Amino acid sequence: MTNPLRIGDTGKTVGSLKPAGKVEVNQKIIEARSEGNWIDPDTEVVIVGGESQCPIVRAFDDSEFEITNQGELLAESKVSEITPLEYSSSWVEKVNYTLCGVIFGVLIIVYALISGEPLTLSTLFLPVAGGISGRTLQKFVAMAAEVAAPRENHQTQAEWIAATCVAFTMLGVLIAVSSDLGFPLSALCLFAGTLTGGLVSWFFLLVGNV
Repeated sequence: MTNPLRIGDTGKTVGSLKPAGKVEVNQKIIEARSEGNWIDPDTEVVIVGGESQCPIVRAFDDSEFEITNQGELLAESKVSEITPLEYSSSWVEKVNYTLCGVIFGVLIIVYALISGEPLTLSTLFLPVAGGISGRTLQKFVAMAAEVAAPRENHQTQAEWIAATCVAFTMLGVLIAVSSDLGFPLSALCLFAGTLTGGLVSWFFLLVGNV
């Protein structure tokens, strides 16, 4: 018979909590979530609330406070009753995605210059579209984390969305480059590829096929 989970029980994260993931408590690996923040792998955590199927944990170093209702049994719940979790995106993550998109747009400009394309004011469309595409990709991944968090393979699903967005973005760029559409339309293809990839992967995520 397994030990029931109680407020105040301690354990260790198995992988990262972003904010959901797996923890080992009472020699059993279970789904858990943080209070919105990310927690690194192999971090000592303490249960501060939630339900037995998905308790809320906090990093042990941050838990030097009086835990209310310590020792109280967590309520039973079904996984299907768990609501989507709040995904806390840091500004650093948003900037990183945006910056990667801008760099991608600049690389396309470099390729165009090598190919003999003249620089015009419309060239600026590409890094702008790249930044918007990067931010769009980050938003899709954030939404994936919210919806998929209660599922066992939520992290894989978020990564699948990111990979699909990148693949469709590359497809859009290849179409633009091979068709010699010019900078404004190339920028549009860049963003359209990211948006299409996000929508396609998001659809399969919602219907549960990934």
